[in-house]
Amino acid sequence: MGLGDYIKARRLGEATYKEQLNAGKYPYLQVLEEILSKVTIVSERNLGTIEIPMDRVRGTYAAGRRSAFAADFMPLLEDDTEFAEKWIFLCDSLKDEGLRDPVKAYEFMNYYYIMEGNKRVSVTRYLGADSIPGKVTRLVPRFEFTRESLCYYEYLDFYKKCPENYLVFNEPGSYTKLNFRIGKRPEDEWTEEDRDTLKSSFYRFRNAFRAVVQTEDPENIVGDAFLSYLNVYPYGAILNKSSMELQKELQAMKEELQLQGSRKNVRLMLDEDDVPKRGIFSFLSSPGTGSKVLRIDFIHDTDSRTSEAVYLHDLGVNALKNEYGSRIEVRNHYSVNPFTDIYHLLGECAGNGSDLVFTTSRVFLDPTLSAAVRFPKTRFLCCTLNAAHRYLRTYYARFYEVTYLCGIIAGSLTKDDKIGYLADLPVPETMANINAFALGVQLMRPSAKVHVQWLLKKDNDHLEYFRKNNIHLISGRTMMNQSSSFADYGLFEYENGSMKRLAMPLLDWGTVYKKIVESVRNGAYDMADNTGDGYNALNYWWGLSTGAVDLVYTKDLPRQTIRFVENLKDAIREGFYPVFSGKIIGKFGSNAVTISDSHDSVLPQDELLHMHWLLDNVETREPGLDELTDYARILLLSYINN
Repeated sequence: MGLGDYIKARRLGEATYKEQLNAGKYPYLQVLEEILSKVTIVSERNLGTIEIPMDRVRGTYAAGRRSAFAADFMPLLEDDTEFAEKWIFLCDSLKDEGLRDPVKAYEFMNYYYIMEGNKRVSVTRYLGADSIPGKVTRLVPRFEFTRESLCYYEYLDFYKKCPENYLVFNEPGSYTKLNFRIGKRPEDEWTEEDRDTLKSSFYRFRNAFRAVVQTEDPENIVGDAFLSYLNVYPYGAILNKSSMELQKELQAMKEELQLQGSRKNVRLMLDEDDVPKRGIFSFLSSPGTGSKVLRIDFIHDTDSRTSEAVYLHDLGVNALKNEYGSRIEVRNHYSVNPFTDIYHLLGECAGNGSDLVFTTSRVFLDPTLSAAVRFPKTRFLCCTLNAAHRYLRTYYARFYEVTYLCGIIAGSLTKDDKIGYLADLPVPETMANINAFALGVQLMRPSAKVHVQWLLKKDNDHLEYFRKNNIHLISGRTMMNQSSSFADYGLFEYENGSMKRLAMPLLDWGTVYKKIVESVRNGAYDMADNTGDGYNALNYWWGLSTGAVDLVYTKDLPRQTIRFVENLKDAIREGFYPVFSGKIIGKFGSNAVTISDSHDSVLPQDELLHMHWLLDNVETREPGLDELTDYARILLLSYINN
């Protein structure tokens, strides 16, 4: 029996070896010694004897035996070697008695490398075990500002509360999202029951995932897929569902889940020209809506009298009505509860034949995604940034382009190197706005500091803070509402209790809505789902080039400043001047990080969507969850949960 097992295992190894070579990948085991020669280890931690997930075992510690195994630990040496003889003896022993001695391994960046027991791993994996016991030493590398390092350090924090190693993610923030998805705060303790429930739920999901989803590296993305599943279906119900029920739910989300771990499948539509144009033959395959009256629903979490955001959306809806008149039927829904009413309302919109449903707040993302999965014939869009979901689209404005121009103006006018900035929440799009403003300031006045105050903190008198700290030049609210005095809107000077406005950013949702509706009417909207280039999640992110944003100035600005800013605006609009370009030094918490070290570099747009750092000329303390208003907590949790 042993020889037959070895021959079968060797054939598996040879198949893996050929697959790796054909894919241009290294065909043998990874060697940790070689990896460590290029990194700095800051600490070693003894984890004791733990269960090592077999799909996280990547290689061996030393190079001596790597060529004896394929990349999946299946053997490669001939059947008549001493190695084969020992492998066969071990296989027979494990079948009869089980594994008695744990292997010894190092854990590095969430992968395991075997120091003693390579053949034990090989045989155990061949016999189909999900894990193997091992005495593990964790090697912690120096923190770096990379996606991998961010994820790993978040994992280390999670491990302190919940010492489990089977659930890993590829996106920063995922462990925080997991906590909220399963109803735990980051500071909560984990009981044995909590850990057992999570493990059982995850493995039930993983088994169903393996049966439904086929991707190049399913084990590497199953954690991300688990989190996406929890965005749609409740965590507490997993253990009460049969395998077939789980597979049916996953089948409905199959395309969505196959996007996990691959940002390249998220298409950013940065300009209206990115929307596919209809060729002569496309009229046959995607006829659009023609003369049909489009039914469109807009769903808001508040109303225009209390919310700057809803006020601007209302202006956009009015512009849309003026453009299309009787060719569209618009229904507005205000002050919709994001936890109760929204689910019924979305189903009602789909059931009533709505052609387009716009949910205008990030707090609606989860319910909108759930409705988009349940009602695939209705087009759903949510006003937020970079939600990589196959079944709904998102839309947002590149507001950072105008905050950069405001920073240019502020940097040219400051006399004391102190400039104020009002921000709402420490989320990626806000970070991009702050950093763009700070880059503009830095260009004109490298010694100046930008002092950020958070609008959505409880009992926060930001103007009093600026007065006490002798900060007179302030970038205020980016939006205005129907009942506002507009006093702290835009870039203004604040002296002796009075304000003088210098520049005003403009956000025109009407431009966005008109272009999206037109793409539905002419069929281009639906064509974008079938472009054949592998992109499935579509995000509209329009800026100066489309007219979605703009900046206007008052007569109090110097003429030469206006001329300079107008030239920059034209360059940004035409795509000749990327805002986030050149050498950029930032900070992440207390860690200084080099974002880009070349004067010729341009930060990819994709990186702006995941911005969690601030420029080194920004001074602030980000508010804790308990310091925020009730509405702000709800909004921030919607970011954490997605």
